[in-house]
Amino acid sequence: MSYIEFDAKYRTFTIMDQQHRQFIDILNRFFDDWIKDRKLDPHPYLMEVADYGQYHFDSEEKYMEENKITHLEEHKKVHKELMVSLANLIRRIESGEEITMETFQFLQGWLMNHVVGMDKRDYGL
Repeated sequence: MSYIEFDAKYRTFTIMDQQHRQFIDILNRFFDDWIKDRKLDPHPYLMEVADYGQYHFDSEEKYMEENKITHLEEHKKVHKELMVSLANLIRRIESGEEITMETFQFLQGWLMNHVVGMDKRDYGL
């Protein structure tokens, strides 16, 4: 069962689409495993999201710079804010907050709202 399907609304028609798909795969695997076992340790999944998030944002910023895509500094600022919000979520989970559907809604919005909004805008879509 997939929590998020990569469909046309997420396409940027750039090499970043492959990384967006990978992000979705990570979130879907986390969701699927959580559905099977609500007591699973979320830490490895959240660290994978954070590690891949940093890798993706660094890659995207390099891509934007190489292709002279507008709003690079604003995009970098938003990437930093997204990583801070993810770090805050991880701290709350590590402090005992339970994983809920709202956690997955946050993670989905954290990434996909950025793709649909800012990425598509800055890529001229």
